[in-house]
Amino acid sequence: MAGNRCEPLFAFWPKIPECKKRLGSLPNNRLEGKKMKVLVVNAGSSSMKFTLFSMGKEQVLAKGLFERLGTDKPNLIYKRADGAKFEGVIPVKNHVDALKAICEKLIDPEIGVIKKMSEIEAFGHRVVHGGERATRPVLVSSDVKEI
Repeated sequence: MAGNRCEPLFAFWPKIPECKKRLGSLPNNRLEGKKMKVLVVNAGSSSMKFTLFSMGKEQVLAKGLFERLGTDKPNLIYKRADGAKFEGVIPVKNHVDALKAICEKLIDPEIGVIKKMSEIEAFGHRVVHGGERATRPVLVSSDVKEI
């Protein structure tokens, strides 16, 4: 079940040392500050796509793809909005390690687009199919995790 595979990603996110804000602690009007950054991932069985958005500027800051997860040569493709790019094999064991490597690239002094992970105020995960009970976008809650 997709929810079970993704559970470690949700468990990992709040544990990033610099990430102090959580979705539940944001103001009701989340776009009010015009600087909100949102990291969205789409974790597949052997890949992970990601995009970091700046909501105030309505632009993509960085995006990419980890492919061949679970093999001996997982490959990361990372692209900044200005065209700068990194591509290479990074030895990660699973999706959680892949997310950590993505976060490291986002804050890397040479290729990153943010200085620290706390700049990201929200995290989204695309779920391909929510069954009959999740027929529209929803916030992940304990009830949603049970679907």
